[in-house]
Amino acid sequence: MKKNNNTYDDWKKSDLIKEILKLKKEKLGLVWEDQNEEELEALKNNFPYAEEIVDQRILIDKELPVNSIFEGENLHTLSLLNFTHKGAFDLIYIDPPYNTGARNWIYNNDFTDKEDSYRHSRWLSFMSKRLKLSKPLLKKDGVLICAIDENELAHLVCILEDIFKSHEIHIISIVHNPGGKQGKNISYTHEYAVFVIPKNKRTFLNKKLHESEIRTSPLRNWGGESERKHGKNTFYPIVVKNNEIIDFGEVCKPSFHPGKRNIEGEDNTTLIYPIDDKGIERKWRYQKDKFSEIKDQLVISKSKSGDLDIKITKKEGTYKSFWNDRKYDASTYGTKLLRGILKDCKFDFPKSLWTTYDCLDAIIGENKDALVLDFFAGSGTTGHAVLEMNNNDGGNRSFILCSSDENPEINIPKKITYERIKKIISGYKNLHSGKAEQAIKANLKYYKIHLKKGGTDDSSKKSLGKKIEDLILIKENGIEQLNKSKDYKLFLSNKGLIVIVPDIINLPSAIERIKEFEEPIILYIFSFSDEDFSEEIDEISNLSKVNTYPEPYMLSHNNALRKVK
Repeated sequence: MKKNNNTYDDWKKSDLIKEILKLKKEKLGLVWEDQNEEELEALKNNFPYAEEIVDQRILIDKELPVNSIFEGENLHTLSLLNFTHKGAFDLIYIDPPYNTGARNWIYNNDFTDKEDSYRHSRWLSFMSKRLKLSKPLLKKDGVLICAIDENELAHLVCILEDIFKSHEIHIISIVHNPGGKQGKNISYTHEYAVFVIPKNKRTFLNKKLHESEIRTSPLRNWGGESERKHGKNTFYPIVVKNNEIIDFGEVCKPSFHPGKRNIEGEDNTTLIYPIDDKGIERKWRYQKDKFSEIKDQLVISKSKSGDLDIKITKKEGTYKSFWNDRKYDASTYGTKLLRGILKDCKFDFPKSLWTTYDCLDAIIGENKDALVLDFFAGSGTTGHAVLEMNNNDGGNRSFILCSSDENPEINIPKKITYERIKKIISGYKNLHSGKAEQAIKANLKYYKIHLKKGGTDDSSKKSLGKKIEDLILIKENGIEQLNKSKDYKLFLSNKGLIVIVPDIINLPSAIERIKEFEEPIILYIFSFSDEDFSEEIDEISNLSKVNTYPEPYMLSHNNALRKVK
């Protein structure tokens, strides 16, 4: 270490290199003091596992996916999900603490308020750990959306740019409080949704336009640089028959001039050229090889002269960076809506259902089988929005919500998150209007996160193995147990038959039993190491995959810890 004279003369070369790397600063970005966090410290010597609370299970339809709610510290849940759901999520939507300075965010068993000189540093440390754990959970084309306000927007964008280097970041302003929230000098009416999108995936943020937004315009160019000479490959005929576009002709040679817009072709077809009402040869707005992409947007019309013409109708458009609609009002469609579902609900600032809905719809509106994660689930708005999307278009999207019990008196995960989703699934009577709200069919499981003392000895592994069977069911979407034997367990899944063998001694009897099933077999065998069971299982003809446990889970847990530091 440093000598008393504050020089490095006596340091070893290896120690000097370590010190330089530690002191090295980014050219542009944030530097903050990393905070010790009890939740992270607890993971160093303990393994998180999930215990299902069976009496809160809701199974409506075995053909539908299973949604899950996890009660527990989200850092522990994210570590667990790095074993079960790595690369699984199409979308992560989070609404984290905004760090406003209000005394409602507990961190390290203390309040973080406006007088805390390390307030931003604490928040950055808190968020960066969770964002680092969440990144591996996204699919390669998966998207993260983070809600935030002006207090931490700039800091959030900096850490997102650092963690998601291969992504682009877009910020949308959403008017959620039309009356305004008084700041020091400005009354704030909006908050932000930060979209973190893989580069070259611009098709995500396209939306279907409402009827009032749809615009139709000529396919033929007009104005400056719109003549034929300005586009050599954009002067060709569009072939129409019986008022329908059936083909596109070859690009015309420079010496060919049709003389008029419409020319009769073979078999009662009409050839339409990009010629305007004054007889000037223009050009189409797209080259011929692009027409397969826009053909469905083309319509046939008649000009004032009676000629057939081609127009393009844009039914999709790019999302704007500013959203202003009454449905985004958090008071009406957040607080009031939630209190219409749950009696005496004590939850501060629930987000408008439709703010969350539209954010989700921008990314997974066309993906009816999407999987969504929210690890700051709070009142359960994200889960509600996913169910509403499925109800509107018949989708099979599913969600995992993580909600921590920061206030035991309220018990947010059980009494708010779970109860809200339960009522949406079961149907309920609105407490304000008295109107009966129709049930939205879905499945739901509720888990509590616990920590198990870890160890590398065989006894500790055996003890851990018993605790992570629920993780296997989460990973494989297990629905219900088909037998009562302790020697091996059979579970129904939409992936096939899940078989868990806690002791290798019982593998032969398990194999005899599963020979009766035609479904794909997903086999889990307890092992103290990564053993090869190929000889024992070679007679299972319908084996889909074989896994050992708990070794892979322990490895995944340790890797996750390394990444978050």
